[in-house]
Amino acid sequence: MPDAPSPVPVLVIGGYLGSGKTTLVNHLLRSTSERLMVLVNDFGQSVIDAALVEATDGDVLQLAGGCVCCQIGDDLAGALQRAVEEHPDRLVIETSGVAQPAAVATSVAMFPGLAMDAVVVLADAERIRQSLADRYVGDLVTAQLRQADVVLLNRTDLVADPADALAAVGAVARGPVIPCMNGEVPPEVLTSVGHEASVEAALHDAGDLFWSRTLPAAGSPAEVMARLAAIPGVVRAKGFVQLPSGEWRLLQVVGARVTSTPWSGPTPPAAEVVVIALRPLQPS
Repeated sequence: MPDAPSPVPVLVIGGYLGSGKTTLVNHLLRSTSERLMVLVNDFGQSVIDAALVEATDGDVLQLAGGCVCCQIGDDLAGALQRAVEEHPDRLVIETSGVAQPAAVATSVAMFPGLAMDAVVVLADAERIRQSLADRYVGDLVTAQLRQADVVLLNRTDLVADPADALAAVGAVARGPVIPCMNGEVPPEVLTSVGHEASVEAALHDAGDLFWSRTLPAAGSPAEVMARLAAIPGVVRAKGFVQLPSGEWRLLQVVGARVTSTPWSGPTPPAAEVVVIALRPLQPS
């Protein structure tokens, strides 16, 4: 009887909205020789670099180097079973920005044929102190950091005093904190850290904190931004804008930071932007 295949190692990537999770995933895809399977919540919200996409087939993106990216949807167990059957060299799961990555890690640890590598949580050096102190999301961000086996303090090149942001994260995180830019760390740093189950939990259900909707995004990025500016409490927006010339652009909004970049990948299904905003806090 042939030996059973070894468990597929799993890297769970978490972090608050706009912290750079997809950027890290793209970096891993570019910098590893492994055949990766990536699970994401939605292609429209978690955009794999167009240069890495070779073909699109329904809920699957065929990527360079034999890698593949699949949508999780509402069926995490089904997505995990698919990973066991296809048996990549490593599975990478990008969680939602309002999710607790420890919950996903627990599901992985209990799933036959999979083995946890580590929970990696990203923190935005520009916003981490503000996020930790925020009356709406501070508990959630704190829980995410405490659930991490390793924290990547991202965008340290955009702050005048990276040591201050490092101190803020270090006071909360239970694991090591690694400063970085654009999520660029050697993959082996993440896969060698090891996993320790976390019992930390946020005090609020993320569903009570946020609402999300999809807005049409025809017109210029400036016109789309004007529509977004009329929505109170926007913390994250991401999607595709089609200019009057027919050109497609990827629009991303993280707090006060706005980027609009040309898109040369597969034609998006629609000109639309997914918006995540805070619900008004009810008086106690």
